[in-house]
Amino acid sequence: MTETDSWLQKLQDEDSKVKEGAIYALGELGDKRAVEPLITMLEDPSSDVRKSAAVALGWLKDKRAVDPLLEYLKKAQASEFSSITYALSELKDKKAVEPLIQIAFESESQQIRKPCIRALGKLNDKRAIIPFIEILSNKEARDFHTFTSETLDRMLDDEGIKELIHAFDYSNEAVKWIASSKLRELSEKSFELLIHAIKEGSGDIRKYSIITIAEMKEIKDIEFLSQFIDDETLKYYVAIAFGKRGNTRALDILIEGLTHPSKWIREHSALALGIIKDKKAFDSLIVALKDTEREVRAAAAFTLGELKDEKAIDPLIQAMISEKGEDWYTKGAFVRETIAKALGEIGGRASKPLLTIFEESKDWNLRFIAAVALAAMKNEVGINYLVRGLLQGTLFLQYACRRVVKQLVKEMKISPEILKKHKWTFRWE
Repeated sequence: MTETDSWLQKLQDEDSKVKEGAIYALGELGDKRAVEPLITMLEDPSSDVRKSAAVALGWLKDKRAVDPLLEYLKKAQASEFSSITYALSELKDKKAVEPLIQIAFESESQQIRKPCIRALGKLNDKRAIIPFIEILSNKEARDFHTFTSETLDRMLDDEGIKELIHAFDYSNEAVKWIASSKLRELSEKSFELLIHAIKEGSGDIRKYSIITIAEMKEIKDIEFLSQFIDDETLKYYVAIAFGKRGNTRALDILIEGLTHPSKWIREHSALALGIIKDKKAFDSLIVALKDTEREVRAAAAFTLGELKDEKAIDPLIQAMISEKGEDWYTKGAFVRETIAKALGEIGGRASKPLLTIFEESKDWNLRFIAAVALAAMKNEVGINYLVRGLLQGTLFLQYACRRVVKQLVKEMKISPEILKKHKWTFRWE
């Protein structure tokens, strides 16, 4: 009797622990005669026996086990998924990909979902890439985001990047933006493939490929995009790509972009104009302070600060006052704080009306924003208010002051020595 025969006999033992030991021994021996008997163990009453049989079948790497394992997957307990998906990933049969994608996408259990995602990563089948992006776009699935993202990253070789670019064809905007973000992270690997997509693709694939390149700060040479500057569909995206590198060739298109129907184009045209810093855009940026979208208003305010033109002070202050009805921690405060920092960049005669607001306003949110603007000008009134808020304010005010002071110290608008003087310390991570 061979060693394999001896262990096969022990599969008939009534003690599940004996069966488990035999299963692992058969898996380690690698004798393919054990495949069919081990497949029958997938129906054993003991969950531990079923799990060990799945693992051992993975070790044996015999494709006869694929269909039985997929059947087992349909009725398995959550605790069994790790063993089954391990075996399927070791067998490397593409037949397992679609079932694993479906479970990874639909299940709400981490104990089920994570092993499926891990197995798909090991199988490295590019069909899983778009579903992974869809998982990342689902705000209800945040527990899986880091794990899914890390698995996806390992799949993004050249073929994976090509598949990722196809996400730009999906109707779900969140999928497109997450795919774009991933491609930006891989700028050196993805750049040439994005160029190919712009030249050979159509529709949103071309548009989002240009958007992705526009955000790649490491890539300086984008001269090839010049050929698309007269394309009515693509010209605004091309202009933003050039503008974000300080290139003025598309200045007029960026100014036009401030009134485009797309919020993204309006916002990013304004931000690109902030890099170019050409005062030709001044009047259009003042109009953009009244845009219906807060991101666009904030971008226009930021750029007016970059232009450092004192003619912007009164419109900015009026815009700051108009952003009312919101607390500092909500959407309105995002625009107000951007306006405050813009006024701080302009400086000059802005301090007088800001001091008036700070001293006379009964709206504490507006007083706080005025203090931020004054502090950004290195005005002691604003700095002292923020430092006092750190030490003596309400919980909300302490949090608000802490967030702003950290940024102003980072920008060297407030000296850390002032904080030390007040014996205030916090982590600067």
